[in-house]
Amino acid sequence: QFKYAMNVLLLKFLFFGAFILETLIFGGIPLIYLNRIPDFLRGSVLGIANAFAGGVFLGSGFIHMLGESLAQIHDIIPTHYPIGALLSASGFLFTFIFEKGLLTHSHSHNVQSEQMMSLDEEGKELKSQQINGEIEPFEDDVSVNSSGGYILVLVLSVHSILSGFALGVQATTTEVWPIGLAIVAHKWVEVFAISAALIQFQTPIRKGLLLLTLYGIMEPAGVLIGLGLLASLKETSLIYLQCTSTALASGTFIYVASVDILVEEFDRQQHLLWKSLACVIGFAAMASFALLEL
Repeated sequence: QFKYAMNVLLLKFLFFGAFILETLIFGGIPLIYLNRIPDFLRGSVLGIANAFAGGVFLGSGFIHMLGESLAQIHDIIPTHYPIGALLSASGFLFTFIFEKGLLTHSHSHNVQSEQMMSLDEEGKELKSQQINGEIEPFEDDVSVNSSGGYILVLVLSVHSILSGFALGVQATTTEVWPIGLAIVAHKWVEVFAISAALIQFQTPIRKGLLLLTLYGIMEPAGVLIGLGLLASLKETSLIYLQCTSTALASGTFIYVASVDILVEEFDRQQHLLWKSLACVIGFAAMASFALLEL
């Protein structure tokens, strides 16, 4: 039995390494080289890639995360009240308030403070230049949601921890294999989508690589957490924790996909047909990967 337990542990650590390798290959390389695309092509390529990312995250939120949590909650809580839908909607609402309320208010306040300081320092000269049209008045640039990249990585990190957690709590090789393969099969799509989104959010390469690194270690961290909890918590408690967290995270996924990515991308009114096709392909990819989890 000790040998069998070691085989399970070894298999988990093999997937551990595969997750990190996928992040480096399908995340780091696109993040570096997509920035080197000629300017006249970059907007088109990134726009289509971002639409693909939106479809991936939408499929992940609705099909994988919300679907899984609803099924788990239905099995363990005998009630007709839509608890899973409530948790998912709460995750959506919290992310909306956090980004559009708290972050936007803080950003606007900082911009106004900077404008007042600049006016005090430059005085009449600055005012004269503005009147004569030599420089543009201060404006809060809302064309790019700079916080979107951080929120996206935060949300996906939660999802990665939960996925790794689901792998870590499995006790047999027959349970580890399907979950591990399902994660490997769709993780490369998510990582590439993150790279495309970070570039579209104009995240600097160094910060982007740091965010990708943090995202890359979340799934292994989830595996380690699962291993620890497997030995200390009852199975029922683990299921409650997992389905609740997954339902909340599904709402944040759906928010990021719809509001931060797809709405902003399609508002640009360029290459709408190709963006629509890319979005459908991304969504269909996540729908097909769900078959691996049956």
